[in-house]
Amino acid sequence: MKKIITLCILSIVLMAACNRNSGNSSTSSSSVELKVDTIKANKPSVEQLIQQWNVTNKRIVVLFGYDFNSEETVKSLTQKLEQRYGLDSDGGLIISYIYPDSFKHNGKTFFSEFPALVDENEKEIAGIVLLGAPAGTETALSRIQYFWKLEVPYPIIALFSQEEAAGLEANCDIVIDKAQKAEITGGIAPEETITEMSEDAPEILLDTIDYILSLNGAIPKDLKKNEIKDHVKLMLKNREFTQYKDPESGLTSINHFVLH
Repeated sequence: MKKIITLCILSIVLMAACNRNSGNSSTSSSSVELKVDTIKANKPSVEQLIQQWNVTNKRIVVLFGYDFNSEETVKSLTQKLEQRYGLDSDGGLIISYIYPDSFKHNGKTFFSEFPALVDENEKEIAGIVLLGAPAGTETALSRIQYFWKLEVPYPIIALFSQEEAAGLEANCDIVIDKAQKAEITGGIAPEETITEMSEDAPEILLDTIDYILSLNGAIPKDLKKNEIKDHVKLMLKNREFTQYKDPESGLTSINHFVLH
């Protein structure tokens, strides 16, 4: 009888031990699964690992001017530029300046430094894109033109400017404005009425840079009106536009266009 009781006790002890081991195994298995899932969640995708741009000696200068110089806008556009082309600091294509912050010294703005920042750069400048070109842009671009004896070896394109139209037309290859900025006569509305960035401005900026890269050099200076329009069609991906008409003289610009 004692033997039977002893055997029963041993059986109960062995069963309890097995149950504990089984529970620990289940917990360990769950822990392993959890760790694997965590690793998978933190692992970057193939798309994230593939860099979309190549290190290059070329640079495209992007100026963030009026309507484009808020902290939020600069951050948003810079992220798009970095992802697609890479930034100068990482060996990428884009050098950017913010007006007026990049040109401030002791509380004063010296936009006259812009030509030197461009022409004295050690890299090969492939183009300049001006977003919301501020007052003083005409003078700065004139110095660049003078430096190159009117044979600038790269395109200069102004998007949604705040500078006088005539000054930009004389110093840029292409000038693009937005429809809501133009009056019925074709003139440019007063600066204070321009408060928001065009919704498709980020995409137009990227398309403009792609267009510049496709040129691999300057836009020919002797293009006729229709030939320039063909370049603009290529750059704007067939978005609708018309040529700018000066409200005072009634003359139609050759290289200034208004988006619709």
